[in-house]
Amino acid sequence: MTPSGPASDDALIAAVAAAGWRLPPWLPPMLSPYERDFMWIEMTGQRTRDYYARRLQMIGFAGGERVLDAACGIGQWSLALAENYRHVEGVDINPGRLLVARALAAEQGRSTCTFAYAPLEQLPQADGSFDAIFCYGAFMFTDMPRTLREFRRVLKPGGRVYLNANSTGWYAHLLIDRGLKKRSLSMVRSALTMIRRTLWGHTSQIVVRERWLVRELQRAGLRVHALGAEGTLQLTPGVVPVPAAYPPKYYGRTSILELVAER
Repeated sequence: MTPSGPASDDALIAAVAAAGWRLPPWLPPMLSPYERDFMWIEMTGQRTRDYYARRLQMIGFAGGERVLDAACGIGQWSLALAENYRHVEGVDINPGRLLVARALAAEQGRSTCTFAYAPLEQLPQADGSFDAIFCYGAFMFTDMPRTLREFRRVLKPGGRVYLNANSTGWYAHLLIDRGLKKRSLSMVRSALTMIRRTLWGHTSQIVVRERWLVRELQRAGLRVHALGAEGTLQLTPGVVPVPAAYPPKYYGRTSILELVAER
């Protein structure tokens, strides 16, 4: 990640506030430079509260009792989900980001959001707990077949799951544009590692291909409702779309897949 965040705590607080969020003043001094940059990217500029709300409306995540934010991170999607679901449960394996998520929810007055440590491959919730599951930017780093089986287990019959995953175009972009063209050996190694793991048949930290993903969903007992490039699914008529976060393709290949599936 290229550093892009503000030089001061006050600047970060002001930028986040301009995007419709509130930060507790004690939080920015506790963040590492990496986490400050992450918050700057995810909660300022284009990434307003309205942006997240409309992205959820576009994919039909607009109401219900209980929703799981799987790999919730700092909780920005959890807060958006809380506008339409009575209770939001976020899980993550990064204790630092869970701390931030709890602080943000408290500052926004979202007492219906709760957060807990849990890997996606072994969720603590009971069978049939959720009306919906939302998983952004983390699925491909888990053991994906195990995660899909857990998603099906904790979903109610008829429940929906949203997830996305980096695909062939994304790793071509990392290898060529961020690696070879910028002479970044670490980026080249990272992209080649993912490609190698894919060729060796691993089920986590790989290049996620559409056919493979659809097959694994079917094996887990989930049916694909809609599939496309990240930010392009429009499942709710009348919602004004917001720009996708990433280009739909690199080098003629899908960059990041997103889908909605049903139990």
